[in-house]
Amino acid sequence: MVVAVFGGSFDPPHIGHAMVAQWVLLTGQAREVWLVPTVAHALKERGLSPYPDRCEWADRMAYAIDGNRVVVSTIEETLPQPSYMHTTLVTLAEQWPDVEFRLLIGSDILSETYRWHRWEDIEERFNPIVANRASFKLPYQPPVFPNINSTAIRRHLRRKEKGLLTHLVPKAVLDVLPTSSAYWLR
Repeated sequence: MVVAVFGGSFDPPHIGHAMVAQWVLLTGQAREVWLVPTVAHALKERGLSPYPDRCEWADRMAYAIDGNRVVVSTIEETLPQPSYMHTTLVTLAEQWPDVEFRLLIGSDILSETYRWHRWEDIEERFNPIVANRASFKLPYQPPVFPNINSTAIRRHLRRKEKGLLTHLVPKAVLDVLPTSSAYWLR
């Protein structure tokens, strides 16, 4: 069985994340997609929303997509921090030896892989699936997903513009996002 490991802060998860997970399932590139919220991002300095909140939001999105084939893994809370995707993938492979794990990333990440811990090993062992994000060019032409990002969503939430997000965040997630602008001041 092939499992796509889709790591990220999911702060908050959005329609772009959901579309990518669904695309992987519909195209048969993986049998399941495991969303892996990071506890402490190794490459980002800004603070994150509380880990339990981000896991709940990701879980709500997973259920809205396909609760049997899209699930949330909290593996990273058991690993040393900050999180390194290489460590996560190796740990998953050790725990699930009969599963072929593939890393799922957006094309926007490709220009940053030189900063990743052991990227060459990830590329060799975990055969990345690259989703083409709008405004990022790839040498081949998979479908292009909208350039939706959690940073812009948090900006709307800080400004108390939750109503502008109905087309960007799954309803199951949007319904439970905090409305206090102080929550989003990180």
